[in-house]
Amino acid sequence: MVTNFRQREILDLARKDGKVTVEGLSEYYDVTVQTIRRDLAELTDSGQLERVHGGAVVPSGVVNIVYQERRRLNASGKQAIAETCAQTIPNGASVFMNIGTSTEAVAQSLLDHQNLLVSMTTIRPSSGFTAHCTFEPPVSTPISRRTAMLALRMI
Repeated sequence: MVTNFRQREILDLARKDGKVTVEGLSEYYDVTVQTIRRDLAELTDSGQLERVHGGAVVPSGVVNIVYQERRRLNASGKQAIAETCAQTIPNGASVFMNIGTSTEAVAQSLLDHQNLLVSMTTIRPSSGFTAHCTFEPPVSTPISRRTAMLALRMI
């Protein structure tokens, strides 16, 4: 049970960023690390957070986080990864992508690239990625029952 405003905000930060640190929270709230440790201990005892070295994380469970929540989780980190990938991948390259919110961020960062051949195990229709592509069926790619690859040509 959340017993003060700080604990409610700590939970929100942990859900948004994926992790909170004792030092970071101590500086943010201008309180001692002992105060933050007590807050984290209470949140851990109530099952709302899980302690890790130097801080706490939202406990993983058998329930998946909804897709939109996963997209927001560590969004700045995903964007940094996406920008680095976009700078590294030249026009005309062939790229293989799997499923995930980080991969979706990378796909979005590649929209300005020209003549990319992108093979994907899946594509999220709402991502808007396919609007920038033409579909090319795989020519010599063996397709198993488990995985069908989509080959998309960036236009």
